[in-house]
Amino acid sequence: MKKTGIFLILILIFFHANSQSSEEFKVNFFSGNEKAGDFYLSEIFEVNQPQEIPFTGISGYCLTQDVKNNLFFRILILGTWSEWFELTNDKEDYIENRTVFFGDFIQEKFEKIQFRSNVLKQEEFVFRLYFPPVSKKKVRETNSYEKEVNCNCPMPQFCDRNCWGLNAPRD
Repeated sequence: MKKTGIFLILILIFFHANSQSSEEFKVNFFSGNEKAGDFYLSEIFEVNQPQEIPFTGISGYCLTQDVKNNLFFRILILGTWSEWFELTNDKEDYIENRTVFFGDFIQEKFEKIQFRSNVLKQEEFVFRLYFPPVSKKKVRETNSYEKEVNCNCPMPQFCDRNCWGLNAPRD
């Protein structure tokens, strides 16, 4: 029993040390936020980034399907606001009763973040920042894309996503 308890504690420590952290911000553009031109602004949120991170991931969602908002964010870097960056509506993944948005990875360290929307809706938006841990592993270089071919056989026909499955070429 004692060994099992120690083993469980070690597993928890391992997963905690190797896990990514995140922050979540809830925004309702309808509830008294200021307007700037054609956009409704969220409040400004403080961000607590870990010291060492390779980048910050950003996503958002709303618990309503097919929301047509144009969402943007900006970050405060060393006291200066960045330009506005768009959060893209993820139209490829269907999640029932949810609209998902995502943004490009943020490479800079920043202190604050603000969101804006072009549409005033009562739905609450949830935005998440993801801080993956720094990997200590070295990435091994592969030789799989060398131009020299080691055999005299013909190369297979290239098949992109559109010809998978039933549309795949048959030899």
